[in-house]
Amino acid sequence: MFHSVRLAKLIDVLKERGLDAIFLAPSSDLEYLTGMRLHPDSRFKGVMVSREGKAFSLCPSLYKAEMSQNLPEAQLCEWKDGEGFRNAFLQGCTALGLMKGKVAFNGGVRAADMLDATVDTSIRCVNGATLLSSLRRCKDAEERELLRRASKKNDSMMEKLSHFIRPGKTEREIAKFVMGVHEEQGGLPRYPIVGSGPNGAKPHYSGEENRTIQEHDVVVVDSGAWYESYNCDMTRTFIMGSPSAEVRKVYDTVLRAQNAGQAAARLGAIPEDIDRAARSIIEQEGYGEAFFHRLGHGTGRDPHEEPFIVQGNRVPLQEGNCFSIEPGIYLAGRFGVRIENLVLISEKGTEILNSFTKSMIIIE
Repeated sequence: MFHSVRLAKLIDVLKERGLDAIFLAPSSDLEYLTGMRLHPDSRFKGVMVSREGKAFSLCPSLYKAEMSQNLPEAQLCEWKDGEGFRNAFLQGCTALGLMKGKVAFNGGVRAADMLDATVDTSIRCVNGATLLSSLRRCKDAEERELLRRASKKNDSMMEKLSHFIRPGKTEREIAKFVMGVHEEQGGLPRYPIVGSGPNGAKPHYSGEENRTIQEHDVVVVDSGAWYESYNCDMTRTFIMGSPSAEVRKVYDTVLRAQNAGQAAARLGAIPEDIDRAARSIIEQEGYGEAFFHRLGHGTGRDPHEEPFIVQGNRVPLQEGNCFSIEPGIYLAGRFGVRIENLVLISEKGTEILNSFTKSMIIIE
């Protein structure tokens, strides 16, 4: 079923942008509007929504049960594997009066499918990858509560991890533990970042080396999962044994930067100013070149969505924005430190969604 409030807001956006419709392929956009989760595969499918609030489902026969059950109010335009999707797509467009329309296609649509669907028609195609961002960036009361609950689950996972992580464990063993805890708690985990020693200096290290943790290693663990379709995200850095003076300095610098970023995050604040508040502390300590990514990203149904806390973004924060504050220092070939919390701009002010300690965690 369409979420009625979100559908009404989407129709307003279509009218404001001078668009006749938007096609939503399997994606978080489609989930946000309908609650329907479809597997993205080679078969072109999704839902077309017009500015009049009418809709059709482009439905491969393989998905007929799911799409007819979950979206009964949309006209079903079914196509079979042997015939292809074009006739079904044009049938739906004709019914909605879109054959000469200006139609947006969201980010879940392959360019080849969009071209095949509209070739030799008068349909004008528009990039709709960010069309729903203005709606999704401001979470409603239900979404905020889901984000709070998901973040508490991440806190619980990190507490359990602090009793598991030890020298002698491999990065992959730690990753499996993290995912297992999320699954036990009812979550759908993403593969975590577990970077030990020099691998911690690679912010998005993929774990291919599967290094064994050594005494005195610094270990970065970035964990996220979906709970009830909403994402949680948190990073903590663990120290194996007594830290050196340099590790203490780097950790303290990142912690002060993270605190400064959180303090600057408030209703109406400018994202690039928040980034600057944290980044300036790292630069003052001489590590500016070792912090080479944005300070944060929004989160919700997608791990990364608007708003982005980055230089150049001057769109003021709004009520309902949820995003990370995650400064880091990465010393190539040696170690890295990152600390990440999610924050939520709400009617109560700025809420910090993660409560697991940010103090240096020393594993004896």
